[in-house]
Parts: sequence; structure tokens; C-alpha cells
Amino acid sequence: MSALVVSSLADVRKYARGALSLAGATDTLPVPLADVEAAIGLHAAQDLYLAGDDVPPRFAALLRKIRAAPARVWGALGFGQDVIYLDPELSYHRRRFTHGHELGHKAMPWHQDAYYLDDDTTLDPATRADLEQEANAFAAQLLFGVDRFTEMADSRAVSLAVPLQLSTRFDTSGHAAMRHYVAHASRPLALLVLGKFTTYRMARPGLPVFDTQCVESASFRDRYGQVTDLFPDHLPLTDYPLAASAIEASSGLDGVHTEIALDTKRGKVTFVAECATLRLHFVLLRPRPRLAMHRPHVHVVHRPR
Repeated sequence: MSALVVSSLADVRKYARGALSLAGATDTLPVPLADVEAAIGLHAAQDLYLAGDDVPPRFAALLRKIRAAPARVWGALGFGQDVIYLDPELSYHRRRFTHGHELGHKAMPWHQDAYYLDDDTTLDPATRADLEQEANAFAAQLLFGVDRFTEMADSRAVSLAVPLQLSTRFDTSGHAAMRHYVAHASRPLALLVLGKFTTYRMARPGLPVFDTQCVESASFRDRYGQVTDLFPDHLPLTDYPLAASAIEASSGLDGVHTEIALDTKRGKVTFVAECATLRLHFVLLRPRPRLAMHRPHVHVVHRPR
């Protein structure tokens, strides 16, 4: 999924900040979603699959369609009823994110206009994709207090320990916190996300790259390019010691910093890599400081996919 354009993200941030202000939650951690919900004019969220028959006919028909859908729906917003419906079986952090997503549909006025003119069955697919992407961005901005998370993170030394520790204060998953940490960092950082289990390509064991989960900060992208352009889509263990190190780390931070030289749009650059393992392997990359003492590193030639 492509990144939001700057003008669109600025609008999303403005309405997320406004929602926090209305709820009096600008300085509250974790963000109280129920307070935000009430502040923007919504009733308390209900369980999607337990909603009764007392909803209006138009939304009752939509609920029946949702319940019959082959893929489970995580959440929905009834604009006319001002109620958010959430799947009660979602994990805690997924439910909070979905709640924030649906709050975004209500808080951003052009979303309501779009869904009043159309519905999920008639709305142009490209427009619907844009609205969903904006709602996802709103959820992230809301849960991370717009700038609060990044301000706190940027005041600390670079490490995956930072977002993992802050995730408990902001009540988000470690996965989401690491991606947000890198995406909004003022420093040149990148996050390479790898599958947790070994796969084989041409009989060579390695780890697959999860392209859609990888992310880099704007300064990293400007200097070196997108992180997914610096690696093949499968990292052979013999060529990429950082992949082998990730496998050896059972869970959490591995505590080991390795170095890797990559071909970037600035030429060959050496990066320091740090790995954390949750449901996937997360590798944080930052350029090696120029004054750092020389340590052995692996030179890797970019292989076109």
C-alpha cells in the first residue's frame, strides 16, 4: 500500500489532534478511546456480531451482509446511528486499532459525506481504498498521541528497545510501535521485516522479506532509497548473517548489533543492524556513525528481484 500524500496526512493529523483535544486527552496515556468516542458524538461501541434487531432497517441489512461475508469483518460504523460495532473476538491491541480506525471515519467529515453518497457496495474501489488508508493513519495518529510518541522516542538513543518500552505506555502492540517509531523518526532509520521461519529458494535456506511491513523514515528514504530496494525478497542465511542471527534469537531483543554494507543510491553504505523477534523478525537499520571503531562487516551486493 502506498504512503499517504503529505497534504492528506496533514489533514488526518489535524483531525486526530482535534479529537484528542475535544476529549481532553491530549496529555493522557494511554489514549482513552471511549472518551474520544463520546467527544465526537458517538454512542458506546457495541459487539458487531451480538448487535440486536433494534438497529434501523438499512443498517440491519448491512449487518446481515457483514455476518454472512466469507471473510470476517473487524469493525463497522453506522453513520446514521452513531455507533461503532467491533468484532468481540479481536485481540486486545487489534481491537483498539480497529476502534481507532472507525473513529477516524466519524472524525474526518469527508468520510461521512462519501459514505452517505454511496455505501460499501457502490463506492468506487479506489476511493474506498483511500478512505480506509486514511482511517488507518488516523488510528495510528490517535493511538500514538499524534506527536507525543515520536517526541519521546527521538529523545532517546536509537534502539528497538525504545518502541517496545513505549508500547506499554501507549497501549499498542510492539509490532505497531516499531513501525511507527521508524516511519516517523527524524533520524535515518529503516525497519526490515522478515518471516519467522526458514524457507527455501533454489535449495538455499533463508528468510522471506515481508515487503508490506517494511518501512523507513523520510530521511532514510531520501538518502539511501526504500529499504525494500536494498534487499532481495529472500535472504539466504549464508549471505546475510543478520538473517541467521534473527533465527537464533528466540524472542524479544537479541542484544547483538551486527554490521552490513549495502548498495544504496549513495553508493555502498555500512549500517548497524539490531533484531527483535515477536511474531515476525524485525531488523532495525541505521547508518554506522562515522567515528565508530572499525568492526568486521559483511559486504552484500544487491540482487535484483
